[in-house]
Amino acid sequence: ACGRGLPRLGRVMGRTSDILHAPDGRSISGISILDTFMIHIPGVKQAQIVQEKLDTLRILVVPDDRHGDDTAGRLDEVVREVFGPAMTWSLEVVEQIPRTARGKFQFTISKLDQPPEPADEGNVKHGG
Repeated sequence: ACGRGLPRLGRVMGRTSDILHAPDGRSISGISILDTFMIHIPGVKQAQIVQEKLDTLRILVVPDDRHGDDTAGRLDEVVREVFGPAMTWSLEVVEQIPRTARGKFQFTISKLDQPPEPADEGNVKHGG
């Protein structure tokens, strides 16, 4: 329609590991919840969220001095608040979180074969 003769891009797939999905189909930006996990949860020095299935998260945590029962309780509150009550999750306390081949830290990893189709442009949750 604009006069260009090139084909139009369909779907751009990039940085998909930064987007997580709630069981109800909402897309959630991993970056938007980064500070929720790193600042507002006592006992978390570093964290990584791995989405194994649409309704399953694995949360890796490098603990700090304040890590304890409160940490898991607060994590549960945040997971329910951000992803909804249908999300299940497990906690793995680790000494360090592996970096990518390029030496970067990846806060979120999605292992979904194919993310759910977004319902509309307004379904990406920004903030936590």
